[in-house]
Amino acid sequence: LASIVQDDPDLESVVTGLKFFFWLSYANYPTFFIGYMTIQAIKIMSDKYTNMEELKELISMERQRLDNGKEKPYPTLNTLDFMSLKAWTCLRKIFMHLNDEKLQGQILAITIAMIFEFLTMVIVALYYFRILGSPGTDYSNYMIFYGFQAILYLSTFLILVYFAAKVNSQFQVHRNLIRANKQIAISLFR
Repeated sequence: LASIVQDDPDLESVVTGLKFFFWLSYANYPTFFIGYMTIQAIKIMSDKYTNMEELKELISMERQRLDNGKEKPYPTLNTLDFMSLKAWTCLRKIFMHLNDEKLQGQILAITIAMIFEFLTMVIVALYYFRILGSPGTDYSNYMIFYGFQAILYLSTFLILVYFAAKVNSQFQVHRNLIRANKQIAISLFR
């Protein structure tokens, strides 16, 4: 069989194409895994951001319009009452730590899979630049594939950082709203 494949150049290219196809389908398993875990992590971060937005509406003195044109559905807390502010702070802590263990597990799984993929990329690059392997083998298809995967992983990392930054920015918004409410209370009691 090997002599038949070597004698027919068209058949050899078909066999090479099939090898690449099977390798490509094997190499995509970590990518699908990382994609699934990333989607789950983004969902958790998006839920945290939505919860922080809802908490912002609880302490906001303004009647805000929601995206659909309706007014906010939540009442405004009495920010002059210490117990109300303490309960709001406890609720904020609960929402910030909601699904933390699941998120940390997903980020750990993504990190391990990305490390495995990065090591594979390094090995393929070593073969491509002829540091390892025989000089007659062409690894350009693998380099193109791993180049796209590197872009995918970088975008995955940046998306997770973006959502984490959105959640963290809500701390400053909450602090500014509480300060504004404090200034309103001071001006009322003068």
